Amino acid sequence: MNRRIVNRLLLATMLLFLSLICGNSFAICAEDPQRVPVKVFKVVTRDISSTLSAMGTINYLAKADVSSEISGILSSVKVEEGEVVPKGQIIASIDTTLLQSQLKQTLATLELAEIDLLKTENEIRKAQFKVTGSRVTMEKLRDYFETQKELFKIGGITQSELNEAEMNYEKSLADYKTALEDLKSLKVKSNEGRIEAEAKTLKARADVDEIKAKIRKSTIKAPISGIVSAKKKWTGEGINPGDSVIATIIRIDEVYAEADVNERNIGLIKAGQQAEVIADAYPDMSFTGKIHMISPTIDTDSRTLKVMVKVPNGRRLLKPGMFVRVRIILDSLKDVVTVPQDAVITTKDGSEIAFVIIDEVAFLRELQTGLKREGWAVIHKGLKVGEKVVVEGQERLRDLASVISTEISTE
Repeated sequence: MNRRIVNRLLLATMLLFLSLICGNSFAICAEDPQRVPVKVFKVVTRDISSTLSAMGTINYLAKADVSSEISGILSSVKVEEGEVVPKGQIIASIDTTLLQSQLKQTLATLELAEIDLLKTENEIRKAQFKVTGSRVTMEKLRDYFETQKELFKIGGITQSELNEAEMNYEKSLADYKTALEDLKSLKVKSNEGRIEAEAKTLKARADVDEIKAKIRKSTIKAPISGIVSAKKKWTGEGINPGDSVIATIIRIDEVYAEADVNERNIGLIKAGQQAEVIADAYPDMSFTGKIHMISPTIDTDSRTLKVMVKVPNGRRLLKPGMFVRVRIILDSLKDVVTVPQDAVITTKDGSEIAFVIIDEVAFLRELQTGLKREGWAVIHKGLKVGEKVVVEGQERLRDLASVISTEISTE
């Protein structure tokens, strides 16, 4: 009985030992206990980048405090906080009842001023017509008188007929001179009145234009497209130009990720470089943008300069004030042979090797590696796409060792 219990305990201990060594491949390992269990990864091509990391915050692309250019009472405020508004949408309206009344009065004043001006101009025009008419008459009677004088010389008319022609001419000449004097006197007399009438007309027109402009400004529109971040005035409240903000609109369909970069890295960055932005609120997402502006000055306390990355934000997930991590892409390699860095072993002499598994046999390979970023290593020489390289268990391997491999993926 005791011997049976002992045998069972020995068997259980052996099974546990083999299980720890062989893992899921216990059946195969039981056949050949010399085979080393390893995990392998199939060599692939992928894009890999050299990056510069920095901490930052999200800021809006543009901001507008919407206010009024005129005083009045708000007849309506048409937006709420959080509402998305396009440029030109009506934000609020000011009551124009008083302005409309003032416009009617001013239009009437303008009409009277224009009538006065027209009356003065018409009087002068009538006097000018009279001068022209009297001159024409005078010239005709003068020509007729000259003709009569010639006829009188040859006995064609009588003395009385000549005297009548001369009298008519002298009368027309007097009328012409009188018309000229009247026109001159009227111009002098009406000049001040005309100037006053013109001034009244110009002022009335200016008043009309001013009131019409105020009526147009009573409809307050969004100066930019964006989202209403704050509403500060409601229907029925009074408002004054310049000092009363109705609402604040911020544009966040694109945002700035503002990051502080150490001054020693100034030479590595430039406008237009791509950058990835990651927010703690969305740890599984990244947002891609480009460096829009690099501050021309350095903060003397922190020895950093501000870099602004413009990021598309169509879904408005990134909010102003949000903390983010910014990775500026300094160099990018496309479609290069890569393996997990765990596959690369650095020897005592500084050379780099890896184990490749072919038909469950480990073959040692010398490597030439390149860029290493974010757990990946670029392989320039030593491995080919599709080969299986050991990423776990290689510390117990030697060249030509037998293995039991399990393929894994890092995706």
